[in-house]
This record gives sequence, structure tokens and C-alpha cells, in this order.
Amino acid sequence: MIELYKSITCKQDNAVTLKFNTIPAPVARGNAYKIRQDHVRYDLRKFSFSTRVRTLWNSLPDAVVKAKSVNSFKTRLDRFWDDQELKFNWKADIKGTGSRSNLM
Repeated sequence: MIELYKSITCKQDNAVTLKFNTIPAPVARGNAYKIRQDHVRYDLRKFSFSTRVRTLWNSLPDAVVKAKSVNSFKTRLDRFWDDQELKFNWKADIKGTGSRSNLM
């Protein structure tokens, strides 16, 4: 999540980071940096980093992704995930954001 935050908010060198298609904030429900979900056909792309982290990133609340610095993002993410079962079970649902059961 930290590397994705750095990439989306341009805190890394743009020449070497992945490009993510974000949905404009007025259109998107959820957080302001929501990643658009494109249809993926092949396993090579289906299991890539950008596809695997998309659903988890889109489920984060706006208060977490709008952090001003990387350290504040880490703190907010830890605070949000503190009472989540996701910390120990990656297949668990995230409380307050809907179900993730459609992933697998």
C-alpha cells in the first residue's frame, strides 16, 4: 500500500513507477484516488501487482489516502487496519467498506 501511495501521489520518480488510471474525484465513490478497474483477460496481467492491489486500495477511506506525507499515510493506514481482521487474514472482509468476497 505504501508503494502504491507513493506512485499515485507522485512521491516517486514518475519515469520508473507504474502508471495507474485513476477515476476523477467528483465521479468516484469512495476515496479521491480510486483506481479504474479495466477488464483483464490473461493470467500474466491478472496476477500482476497493479491488478492485485486495486481492490484493496479502492476500499481505503478518503481520510487515509489523502495524507500529506508518506509517514502520515503509514500512521493512518495502521490506525484504519488496527481493528480489521485483514491484518492476519488477507481474504477477510474490510469492516465498513463492503465485501471483498468477489475477489476469488
